[in-house]
Amino acid sequence: MLRIVVTSGPEKGRSLDSNELKEIEIGRQARHLRLTDGRVSRVHCCLEKNDAGTWFLADRHSKHGTSHNGRLLTGRVRVEDGDRINIGHTVIRCFISKPVVVADDPRMINPAKPEKPAKPATASSAKQRVQPAQPAQSTEAKSAPREQPQRVRQSQMQASEVRSLQERTTVEPVSTTSKKTGEAAADCWMDAIMSEMEAFEEEEREIEEESNQQ
Repeated sequence: MLRIVVTSGPEKGRSLDSNELKEIEIGRQARHLRLTDGRVSRVHCCLEKNDAGTWFLADRHSKHGTSHNGRLLTGRVRVEDGDRINIGHTVIRCFISKPVVVADDPRMINPAKPEKPAKPATASSAKQRVQPAQPAQSTEAKSAPREQPQRVRQSQMQASEVRSLQERTTVEPVSTTSKKTGEAAADCWMDAIMSEMEAFEEEEREIEEESNQQ
């Protein structure tokens, strides 16, 4: 909407709103804004609105001319908010207000965007959430047990044979000479077995120390 206000001249303080008007005549015998200024022609100038709602000012072949913002008007010029029109001794200011859109429902002006529905959970994603984490296996559990040396297995077999021999010498009656000879042989054999067992225990300790270092 356009409002014109007389800020200087005989009709200072007068105003006019365009409302539904598409044309406003200004002059001493104009249809809309009449002035008593002696230097104003009968229809001095005119304000016109086009279909887009833009206002323009044009002179109507006045005797003393029309000035727009301090410049003498020679054709039609666009009118902006706050522009000044000088005719004779009269100064007119133009004020343009933008129309306000009124709606019963505020959402009609800025409708809210619909929220996107959440994607349904699939069986695979649910399985991934439920499946517990696998515990990390220690290095000692992953490492394969080391095989016993062949010498250790042989020592174990010999120890078994010694126990079997001792049982036979206890149960079966033998002569004194044979018994002494057998005991001497058994003592030698036992010494050899004990040496093998000590070597076995030493090797077992070395294997255990290597495992602890790893």
